[in-house]
Amino acid sequence: MKRIIIEILREIYMWYIAALNFGFTYLPYNFMRVAVMRYLYFIKIGPGTTMGIGVQFKKPRGMVIGRNTNINPGVRLDGRGGLTIGDNVDIGEDVVFYCGYHDVNDPYYRTKLAPIVVHDRASILARSTIVFGITIGEGAVVAAMSLVRKDIAPYDIVGGVPAKVIGQRSRDLRYELNSLALRKTWQEERIDQDDAGI
Repeated sequence: MKRIIIEILREIYMWYIAALNFGFTYLPYNFMRVAVMRYLYFIKIGPGTTMGIGVQFKKPRGMVIGRNTNINPGVRLDGRGGLTIGDNVDIGEDVVFYCGYHDVNDPYYRTKLAPIVVHDRASILARSTIVFGITIGEGAVVAAMSLVRKDIAPYDIVGGVPAKVIGQRSRDLRYELNSLALRKTWQEERIDQDDAGI
């Protein structure tokens, strides 16, 4: 009887997650998608964060996402080992986070889990893959279609399969993604440049 109850609960949970991945993430407006994720799926999401259409989740309750972060369409987020994404992080389309893997040498092929942490103002470009146990430092950049298997130091720019350091990013980062104030600042700078003939 206990086994039957466990199987029923597991099946209910699978339908609960499927409703998010194949229903709610396709709602037409960001505020609707974010509200569902916060209040029905208990994901900690900071203000000003945008979730693209079709973002996919594994164990959403294990995730913390900061403020003013952009998560673009098609991103796959895995919270099984714990996933923390900081403030003002930009995650490109079809980026994949894997917090777990099957141990091929384990006689029972068990899953091993480890957290992923992405610090503030990091930028992960389209179709990159981040694997379990990785920390991406503040302001770091992952080039498109990279495979990240090692920690990335703050402000490093990495790329390739596996990702290697290919440059350094400026440490003077003041932007706030999704901020009306930022848009005004850019417009004012552009006007000043036009007036100066730059």
